[in-house]
Amino acid sequence: MPPHAAISRYSGDAWFGVPIAVANKLARLRHLDIISHEGDRVVLHVPAAQRPELHELLDLNATLEVEDVAAALAASFQPWRAQRARALAASEWENWFQDWHPLSEIEDKLEKLAVQFGGRATLITLGTSAHGRPIRALHVGVGEPYEIVVNGCIHAREWIAASTVIYVAEWLLRNSTNSGLAWTLIPVLNVDGYEYTWTTDRLWRKNRQETPGCMGIDLNRNADIAWAGSDDCDQLFPGKTPLDAVETRVLRSFLQTRSVRGRLVTFFDLHSAAQMVLSPYAYTMEPPLAEDSLRLARVAIADAMNQVARQSHRSSYHEGRAATTIYQVPGCIFDDAHANLHVPFSFAIELRGHHHFQQPAILALQCGKELTAGFLAFLPMLNTSSHFGVWALARSPKVLDSLEVLVQKNVLLVGCLLFLLLFLAACCISQRRGRLQQTSPADVDMEELGTNYLTYETDDDVHGLLREARHG
Repeated sequence: MPPHAAISRYSGDAWFGVPIAVANKLARLRHLDIISHEGDRVVLHVPAAQRPELHELLDLNATLEVEDVAAALAASFQPWRAQRARALAASEWENWFQDWHPLSEIEDKLEKLAVQFGGRATLITLGTSAHGRPIRALHVGVGEPYEIVVNGCIHAREWIAASTVIYVAEWLLRNSTNSGLAWTLIPVLNVDGYEYTWTTDRLWRKNRQETPGCMGIDLNRNADIAWAGSDDCDQLFPGKTPLDAVETRVLRSFLQTRSVRGRLVTFFDLHSAAQMVLSPYAYTMEPPLAEDSLRLARVAIADAMNQVARQSHRSSYHEGRAATTIYQVPGCIFDDAHANLHVPFSFAIELRGHHHFQQPAILALQCGKELTAGFLAFLPMLNTSSHFGVWALARSPKVLDSLEVLVQKNVLLVGCLLFLLLFLAACCISQRRGRLQQTSPADVDMEELGTNYLTYETDDDVHGLLREARHG
């Protein structure tokens, strides 16, 4: 059944397609919600009460996408969609994806999978949320040396991410990939926010943590990488300090534990619905050192997803570095995983659904098939990628174990070798100093070393924007 209370609050609200520059300013000034990004335009949520005030500006710059948001959201639960879903489900287990599922049903599904596939699946709890709810995941695999983590619903309203993670989990359990990899699949990280989207507000994005101002923190702006603060009533509020959101800390701690000794090889963070395969970095335009390997991987994933997607629709997935492909933003968890936790492959995947949050539940079944195809195309690259090969050799558990034994048994020998190396290095430095001329260091342009973030002009007002629109 649709969550009527969470949907009806949006009666009379509308969605407009707006140029991104205008939308950013309006969102900042009026705390309007940006629903999705589509190229150089975004879909902006305008409450019914503000439509008269912004009427002229929107007429000049915007196209009406959805006349009544509440009606559009309710449409995703229409019975005819469920009938079509039954026709699209190829097997009995896929019937679960005919409907959207509240948190209790998702947790029940995880428990049933853990029981049904007890030899290969384990239900684990990563931690608890700000409101004390358990954050649960399904671990697939026994004894494998390496691991892939797939995270869903870091943003509460992106329901399709949760269902897609469930699909991938069950597909892995029903189909052996013989990859030698373990998987940890987290359908809903933002459990408090997800529950709130069912009880109160379908379009809630942040978590439900108390803050000094407005409620909630955007978990995907809260990671400790190029973190930047903002207004605490902003939909993208990143918290008062890095990692002050409970759920971000839980996920980060789990990833950090798994990354010790090189176990964690890939992290996927699922979102909706721009249809993109994005690699680091989001916080800077500069490519990471591993860009060649990341580019080959994201191209392989996107190509495989597109082969499946084109069987049912014409739109396709694009790929690229996040900052240059969609937008530049600090504090993303997949950036943190790659840069600070040294996870060699880290991606944010925007699932499809250009109907925004009015898409039918069955779309998760299609997304699951597309994403599974992408994963299968990517897995062989873990064995062939030069970046991963060197990384894995240097940090594999067997190599580290051997080094530990060597150090334990030959402490004196290792100490002597280190002393000899330091002595030789000191001699080389001394000789070079004798040949070098005294020079003063070149001036460094600190602006060039800095990172340019997507900024908002806070001193403009709506009237100023209207004047810009009229003259430009």
